[in-house]
Amino acid sequence: MNRLRFFLTAGLALALSNPSVASIRCGTDLVVDGDSVAKLLQACGEPDIGDAEALLAFGFGEVTYNFGPTEFMVRVEVSDGKVESTENLGYGFEESVDEIVEE
Repeated sequence: MNRLRFFLTAGLALALSNPSVASIRCGTDLVVDGDSVAKLLQACGEPDIGDAEALLAFGFGEVTYNFGPTEFMVRVEVSDGKVESTENLGYGFEESVDEIVEE
């Protein structure tokens, strides 16, 4: 009986641990791993940190989106013209990086 319970518990744990696809929500749009750079830029706009034109031209790089102080910033890694991964960072901030640099 204990053995059956062990296998049932292990099976349930494996079923629930299905790796999920990383994503970034921009307004009502959802960008997931494998989406094109064009879709990322259309959905989320210009990144706060990083060069969108370089992503389009070369198809690889890293950009960061700042959604303000009540949301996490998100780093997006692009490879071969597609979103490869997203990473939630700390909470964002009110000012854009450009405004901080200009001060």
